[in-house]
Amino acid sequence: MTAQSAAERLADTLHAAAERGETWPCRDESAWTSEDPDERAEAARRCTGCSVSSLCRAAALEDPPSWGIWFGVDFGDREQRRAALRAGAA
Repeated sequence: MTAQSAAERLADTLHAAAERGETWPCRDESAWTSEDPDERAEAARRCTGCSVSSLCRAAALEDPPSWGIWFGVDFGDREQRRAALRAGAA
């Protein structure tokens, strides 16, 4: 049996939460992938306190996205992306 990837664990957790009627900040929201940097900045702020932030972080660090907000970091912003990846590697 193969261990699940962080992205698979995140997807399973979100699926189970949805079945229980729970919600999270990025559910059904386009701001996390918006072209507008102000919308993405607001989306990143809304990640604070999210119950799946640690799983989101693990998924993003395991297979870094090139765009979007992940665990409160704007991966479309090169500096934020670099800083997050450096911190994750430490």
